[in-house]
Amino acid sequence: RDFLGSRGLGDVYKRQWNDTSEFTYKSFGTPLEYLLYTKPYEPEKEVKSVNCNLAGVYWMYCHGLMKKGRYDEALAAIERAAELNPVDPDVYLQYAELMKLRKNPEGIKFACDKLLQCAVTKEQIGRAYFNYSYYFSEINDPIKAAALLEMCGIFYKPDLYESELQYISNCLGMGSLPPKHTSSELMSLMNEEKIQPGPSVNVIQAAYFLAKRSEEQLEFKNAKYYYCLLYTSPS
Repeated sequence: RDFLGSRGLGDVYKRQWNDTSEFTYKSFGTPLEYLLYTKPYEPEKEVKSVNCNLAGVYWMYCHGLMKKGRYDEALAAIERAAELNPVDPDVYLQYAELMKLRKNPEGIKFACDKLLQCAVTKEQIGRAYFNYSYYFSEINDPIKAAALLEMCGIFYKPDLYESELQYISNCLGMGSLPPKHTSSELMSLMNEEKIQPGPSVNVIQAAYFLAKRSEEQLEFKNAKYYYCLLYTSPS
């Protein structure tokens, strides 16, 4: 399949970066993404880094195809991006938006599950819960949708937060906003649905490792960046 247009660039890239019996080719944007991939995935093949942000190229191509309503081609492009960088939060945010357009609730949930495994900022975590809320609304479970929207608000409130809250209230047939859940109620629901509460342990461990290493190497700007990532959880 030609992912990048009639000139065949997609085929060229795929031939150049096809995995072999010895190597798997990946396109990581940061050292943190490299650690997130190599630790939980434990690849059997040696990881070779592509010398450009090829995953980002496919991400942007997917975005353009979505704008044109070419959803099947967009899906192929974003799946290729995920192959090249399976720990890029932007890939799964885009994947979720595509699944919304394709009216595929289970695809939305898949994207949310993957996003929480690699999310490194409060915004990314909040947007994962926002999309979980959207998923529950799509499968006609407004009570859980309201709870996941609450989880979203703990970390980050996107522009559509208030309108989504009002939509859920209307689905519940309530004249006012849904009642708030306690922390224990939210955690109980998360456990029931097997939804990760907060940032991944792997993200925290990788950020701590890189922060300490940067500090030891006197790379204080990098150390500060990674230490800041350790505080994505609310206090």
